[in-house]
This record gives sequence, C-alpha cells and structure tokens, in this order.
Amino acid sequence: MRSLRPLLVLLCLGWISSATGREPPAPAPKPTAKPRPDLAALSVGEGELVQLNLANFDVRDVLAFYERLSGRRLVLDSTIQGQINLVTPGKVTKAMAVALIETSLLLNGYTLVDRPDERTLVLGFAKNARGAGIPIFFRPEDLPASERVVSLVFKFRHRNPLVIQQLFQRYVTANLYTSFVADPGSRTLLVTESASTLRQLAKVVDLLDTPEAARFDVKNPPPPKREPVAPRESEASRLRGDR
Repeated sequence: MRSLRPLLVLLCLGWISSATGREPPAPAPKPTAKPRPDLAALSVGEGELVQLNLANFDVRDVLAFYERLSGRRLVLDSTIQGQINLVTPGKVTKAMAVALIETSLLLNGYTLVDRPDERTLVLGFAKNARGAGIPIFFRPEDLPASERVVSLVFKFRHRNPLVIQQLFQRYVTANLYTSFVADPGSRTLLVTESASTLRQLAKVVDLLDTPEAARFDVKNPPPPKREPVAPRESEASRLRGDR
C-alpha cells in the first residue's frame, strides 16, 4: 500500500491541473556561463584597453598573457602551478593590467625577480627569492614601482638596528622571502620584502630614527673602539727608570 502513495499523489496533481486548466510551471532555465576569453587572441597593442576576465585561470596561461603585456621574457620555475582569479568591472589600460596581474601573482604566492637582461624569474610557493639573486637597493626612492621582491639597506644615524628589527618583525607578516638582517656595528638593517612594503617601512624609519627615540633603546652601542695594547713588562720597567 505504501508503494502506491507516490502514484496516487501524482494522479491527484494531474487531476487538479486539468480541473483548473493550468499546466504546472516549467522549471526555470539554468543560467549560461560566459565563455572564457582566449588570452592568446586578445590584442595587447600600445594604447589599447584590456578587459581582465581571469576567473579561475591557470597561472601559466596568465603568465603567458602577462609576458605579452609587459614585453619581458619569463623564466618559470618548474613548480609553477595553480589558478589566478582576477576580474575587472571594465577595461583598463595596458599598464594597469600589468600592475594588477603582478599584484595578484604576489598575493597568491608567486614571486617575480627581475634580471638586468630583460628576463624575469617566476618562482613558485616552495622557492625562496633570496636564492635567486634579488636586487639590493640603498635608497627608498630607487625602489621599483612594480610589485617585486627586493632588498633595501636602512642606514640609521641614532637608533640601534636590532631594536628596529624587532619592531618590523612584529609589524610585517612574514612570507617565505621575508628577511631582516641587522648589523649594530654599522647601524644598518637589511630588509627583504616586496617593494611596496619597503616603501612603507622607509616612511616609518624617518619617524623612528631620532635622538629622542634613541634614549629608550635597550642598547644603543657606539661604534667599537680599539683598546690600547698594554706595554710589555720590559717596556714598563724602562718607562719607570728601572735599571
């Protein structure tokens, strides 16, 4: 008897629809997915606007498109894999498209390291950029405008770099490539991070490196001085006039 209940329900529904003269509502059509753009076919001529509709795209396809946009030759790490999700509401300039892709790559764990010969190394999650010969800069104004992992040497006039290193380590969320190396003797701090983060840290250093703030350092050693060498016993006797 229980097996007949579903059949009886269907018969009743059919009788009700025929009695009212209305057909049961048709199921709503499923939304059709937008076709994925063919990145190889997109025009990237100078002055043209670019539509970035990179929803869950393979990172290698995105890098091939970035290579055409930037004009740089990419050398990919063998471990490069994954997807990139980058969609803009409208068309953007070629320079903006390059900047957006660089930022998206960095946020997703891919590191770009420029070489002087127009090559750019692309490293995956497991490769540390410090082993790829990243550039070292000595002035914040010389840092690249693009999202690159580089090193910057901070030179302090008043503060102990070990104290500043501790402050930076509390503030910066460490990535695989993040590094802080302090040398109290020369009052320098070598920091490896993204160029945008280093620019922000440079602004903080301008506020911290003051004589007033240095008074609160736990240690603020001056440059090491060489101690005088004690004279030998024979020389001391000669200076005293001993015979």
